[in-house]
Amino acid sequence: MSDDLKKLLQIMSLREVDAETFTGDNVPVVLKQIFGGQILGQALSAALRTVPQERIVHSSHAYFIRRGKPELPITFKVENVRDGGSFNTRRVVAYQQERPIFVTSLSFHSREDGHRFQVPMPATVQPDTLCDESERWNQHPVVMANPDKKITFQPLDIRHTAPVNWFAPETQSPQTGVWLRTRGRLPDRPAIHQSILAYFSDILLYGASLRPHALSIHSPGIQAASLDHSLWFHGSFRADEWLYYQLESTWTGNARGLNFGKFFTQDGRLVASTAQEGLMRVREDR
Repeated sequence: MSDDLKKLLQIMSLREVDAETFTGDNVPVVLKQIFGGQILGQALSAALRTVPQERIVHSSHAYFIRRGKPELPITFKVENVRDGGSFNTRRVVAYQQERPIFVTSLSFHSREDGHRFQVPMPATVQPDTLCDESERWNQHPVVMANPDKKITFQPLDIRHTAPVNWFAPETQSPQTGVWLRTRGRLPDRPAIHQSILAYFSDILLYGASLRPHALSIHSPGIQAASLDHSLWFHGSFRADEWLYYQLESTWTGNARGLNFGKFFTQDGRLVASTAQEGLMRVREDR
């Protein structure tokens, strides 16, 4: 396991203040705000600490309220909404300087048998034919000329099937796909893999709505931010094995964009789904 992956796991695991309160630090990012996937994963990790181990998270519905400050730790407060015979419900609020920056409701379910159906995994190229996204970023002329933009924290292996030129994007399809996995083996605890997938779920999802407009989050004048985020877990998986993340935007308008995602294992099982709306405000000084 790489040092970066060890650091990510440490950040995801959180420090316990009391039975319902936890604190965590932030991953190093090149942006000026906390990466949304980090907060999603940490909130799930906090909620998992308050439910029986045999319960499985099946959904999370979140709102990003304020921009998180990377230089400050985050406090997560878990509210026990209900413990039922089959389901547990939790509400988690994340704070910085006693101000809420994020809120999510999560539901946990006992294992049950039932009818099964899934959509098929889209045809796609395999990850070993694609470029590592962080290396592609670091080799971009703009980044090479500005070393402070270089990605140095690399716990994940991310490979985009149709990557954009971050600093000079062209019009592209709102449908795309990404292969992801951690750079190293993870412990055999489902809670860790679920928290890491929550972290995965905010990677490049917002960008699907920018692609038809020849924009990226680094385009001049674009004010981009995740507004809300939903995540559903369908089946077992390992976050240290390749997962294919199929991304699609179905609508943009009113300075917002709506995006959907599906996670498939390499053998084609659908194991999670996501939905997210993001702010797509174009400032007048663009």
